[in-house]
Amino acid sequence: LAWAGQQEQAIAGATAALGVPKVTAAERLAWLDLRAESLLAVGDFEAARADARAMQTVAKGLGDAASVARALCRLSLVQVRQGDNPGAARSARAGLVAARKARDFRLEALALFRLAEAEWRAQDGQAGLRHAERATALFERLGDAVWQGRAWWSQACAQADLGRHAERMQAATRALALAEQSGDRAGMGSALNLLEREHPDVARRIKGLQKSLDAFGAAGYSERQHGIRHNLALAYGAMGLYRRARRMALAVLDAEQRSQNPASRALTAGVVAALEAFMHNAEGIRLWRDEVARLNEQLGNRIYTWMVVWSDGRMAEIDGDAKRWRRCAQAAVDAVRGMPETSVEIMSLAELAQAWLQLGKPRQALAASTRAVDLIAARESPNLAGFGSPVPAWWAHCLALRGAGQAAASRQPLERAYRFVCDGVASLSDEGLRRSWFNKVEVHREVIAAWRAQGGELPHLQADSNLREPFERLVNSGLRLNELRSEAEWREFIVDEAIELSGAERVLLLIDAPDGLQLAGSQLPIGEDPAALLAAVTPWIDVARRSRTVRLRHGPEAAEAIDQRSCLVTPLIAQRELLGFLYADIEGLYGRFHDADRDLLAMLASQAAVALANLRTQEGLERTVTERTAQLEQRAGE
Repeated sequence: LAWAGQQEQAIAGATAALGVPKVTAAERLAWLDLRAESLLAVGDFEAARADARAMQTVAKGLGDAASVARALCRLSLVQVRQGDNPGAARSARAGLVAARKARDFRLEALALFRLAEAEWRAQDGQAGLRHAERATALFERLGDAVWQGRAWWSQACAQADLGRHAERMQAATRALALAEQSGDRAGMGSALNLLEREHPDVARRIKGLQKSLDAFGAAGYSERQHGIRHNLALAYGAMGLYRRARRMALAVLDAEQRSQNPASRALTAGVVAALEAFMHNAEGIRLWRDEVARLNEQLGNRIYTWMVVWSDGRMAEIDGDAKRWRRCAQAAVDAVRGMPETSVEIMSLAELAQAWLQLGKPRQALAASTRAVDLIAARESPNLAGFGSPVPAWWAHCLALRGAGQAAASRQPLERAYRFVCDGVASLSDEGLRRSWFNKVEVHREVIAAWRAQGGELPHLQADSNLREPFERLVNSGLRLNELRSEAEWREFIVDEAIELSGAERVLLLIDAPDGLQLAGSQLPIGEDPAALLAAVTPWIDVARRSRTVRLRHGPEAAEAIDQRSCLVTPLIAQRELLGFLYADIEGLYGRFHDADRDLLAMLASQAAVALANLRTQEGLERTVTERTAQLEQRAGE
């Protein structure tokens, strides 16, 4: 049952077996071990911990070293899942001693595997790699392809911690091959995550992570799916779809409440803080920054310390306090200096360079940006972890060189930044998502504009598109619309779906109300005013009100296509009643709407209008029921 992904049924079966009066101690140990694994799979860590402790009691009664080793290996995994890496390492070491005493090579390999994971999760990549290699060799000698593949995965994780990209990819590829060969879907999910989570082509990253999510789902490891959703949130955040990424990360935080893993929660809270920073929401940054700081009081992890000071820097930037931004950026660099994985140091150095430029100190900015690009050159791969990208570092270096009077030298880092922007969606044929990558990420907008100003060719506008994926997402949108329970949810959903389908820079959702047209939702580039945009496009809204048809415009008419803005106005009509309008636009530098975009938004608007009408009908019925119930209660009281 567990191997088939039916973990809840497996838990029930093991529980029934443990309830048999005449079960032997050895059988009880085995059943507890099986049930604990399935409990971990569904995220019930406290129950799994209770089973691990019960295994220790049974093993003590049996009095043999093999039973003790098995119980300690189980406890070590539970401790890892709960974020207690030092405790997990101690349990694994004790289990290793017991396994060697019992001369049980399988348990020895398992104890080495558990010890390796505890070590590299505690950022001791060297020790983790050494023990993972020993576990791999033992499992290979035993002919166990499943656990050999998992041990290769552990090697890959240790290599990632050490910043060794090529070795990591080779180990993860071996892990995936063995998992596929043995039908180990949980192993496939783990290997795919490692292979794809930092791929420079964000389209491939999302597809690969979705395969990992599906593999864990087929294995019944819902708890492991939270980590993949976390990485998917990072991928969508890298795409500039910050609101969608935030929803995904918040859902992960809700799911993590059950597991009570402070390390996992701190990591996801840090992601939400970063997403709030990209949306320039200082209040949101402060909320989640404080949560990371609170959790890190017991963890004492350098990465979480970095998240806190990095968040402080972004709040200072939003406040316009360049001096405080510079101090926080320097503190972020200091927090992670010397770590084998240099992604966050590169990100922090780019921030530091920008802060120095704000203070009018190009020489100091150039020192920071030079260090950042040198670290990129020293990496086996330019890809960075998490939201990391080399683009901010190269862009900061370009600006620092300009500020230092080295305009000619600034062209090379600008070209590298622009090429990475293009390569990041090289295989993405979904035009809406491509446009979002170009216009939603602030540094991408700046790089593209600077590259055009220097007269460079613009291949980012010349890629082939495929309508299959956006139309598939449109069908899925229709299904999800039917699951919404309030008009507030509907408003946020429609704005986000319009942006993802079209890649629009600006979206306004307008609803007809008794006192006139109401702005019900919007998303615009940072610093722009939705009310001002509405005032500018009201004449086009009036035309759409009279015609009740979708209108696509490009203007100014005399300008070249790249200097025109594409604008779409789509009425929301349900049962001949005009409920409102959906407005979307994009500058030619980042893309151009065409007839397919008009049709996509027209279909979305049609689905949206019907869903809104249904929500209002449902809300009206609920109000009527509430009113009549109150009247009946009043009469009964009388």
